[in-house]
Amino acid sequence: SHFLGMFPLCGASYFLPRLKGSIGTYLALSGSRLNAADVMYAGLATHFMPSDRLEKCMGELSSRAQNDGEFGAAQIQEVLDTFGTSATSTKDFKAF
Repeated sequence: SHFLGMFPLCGASYFLPRLKGSIGTYLALSGSRLNAADVMYAGLATHFMPSDRLEKCMGELSSRAQNDGEFGAAQIQEVLDTFGTSATSTKDFKAF
């Protein structure tokens, strides 16, 4: 969590003003919460992993890390692309 009541906590005061547009200012002033799609739109995440896929994804990452001689960013990206999915936003940030 990056909020305590209506006030951004330590790390949030660094990254909120750096979000594209005025999304960070909006979040800091309104206390709004973001869902998965909103976090991706704001640039805070690259993938959305539904909870029912998380265990299989972690297992695949673990398996590849143990079996592959070289396991780097490209292999992690491949696994995340395989198990991740899109998310639907509930907010309209076009004004920001």
